[in-house]
Amino acid sequence: MTEPSPLSQYRSAPSLDRVWTEDTLKYLHECEYEGERQPATVEGVAGVLNRSINETVEQLKRMRQAGLVTLQGSGVGMTDEGRNYARQVIRAHRLYETYLARMTEERPARWHRKADEAEHHISAEDVDALSQQLGHPRYDPHGDPIPTRTGELPVLTGMALDAAPDGAIVRVTHVGDEPEALGQALVDLGLAPGMLVKILAHEPDQLLVWVEGRECRLDPAAAALVRVVETDCQKLPRVARLSSLNEGQSATVVRLLASCTGSERTRMLDLGFVPPSHVSVELKSPMGSPIAYRVRNTLVALRPEQADQVVIETPAAEARS
Repeated sequence: MTEPSPLSQYRSAPSLDRVWTEDTLKYLHECEYEGERQPATVEGVAGVLNRSINETVEQLKRMRQAGLVTLQGSGVGMTDEGRNYARQVIRAHRLYETYLARMTEERPARWHRKADEAEHHISAEDVDALSQQLGHPRYDPHGDPIPTRTGELPVLTGMALDAAPDGAIVRVTHVGDEPEALGQALVDLGLAPGMLVKILAHEPDQLLVWVEGRECRLDPAAAALVRVVETDCQKLPRVARLSSLNEGQSATVVRLLASCTGSERTRMLDLGFVPPSHVSVELKSPMGSPIAYRVRNTLVALRPEQADQVVIETPAAEARS
């Protein structure tokens, strides 16, 4: 007989507001897991969940009675039961985001919000089925580890992008998506887990970085949402973006950006933008869009933002060293 999923045992306490309880535990887990925040407080929980102090205290008391949290003065912690419950909710969230990225045409900026809604309603059995359907992924599209069915989670490593020194070449492990406006800015730049990034300069109000053949400027608040690890790379690869080619120039496809996901990625691959395909610019529209490319003996029209998703190597491509 199959053992019941751990998530099933937590959602039956009649005295608890399920959504509020699960959002509280997720926040407490984030404070504990990231290890860089101050310990959670009643005031912090109330602020994140947009509730009054009195409401928050009463809810936390009920959660303590249910064996999910501990209270000491204004400090709030989790019990082992609370931590396991939190990780099952996080598992549902991150698996659902992975489903949206791989199987739907939903825009990346909406993945988090939709997963926030789904995590409270998807059943434990459906979570397990979704994991199996996706091939039991270890990480979600943002690079966040997905807790196992039994609540196991690897130790968080690395540092914030804005903490890396000038000249360092680092690899992105996680790209945050909250607040949504900052998350969208990172999506627009094409930042995604697995990318190599070089820190060019810390300027007063921005961070100048090299990302897959392009210089980019990041707001410090957005840069703080990107987590990276050090590498032993001394030079960056000689790559550029397909959109940088001029009419008559040609190149070799190296890869699609990791941020090119779902049906858009499938379409680009079907069109022939797979390594090491040869691609050339046949015609540029006077208005700049679309641009006609020849790839695998087929003429294909792409918008500039689509061509930005293709990383290429050309004789003229120069990497920063």
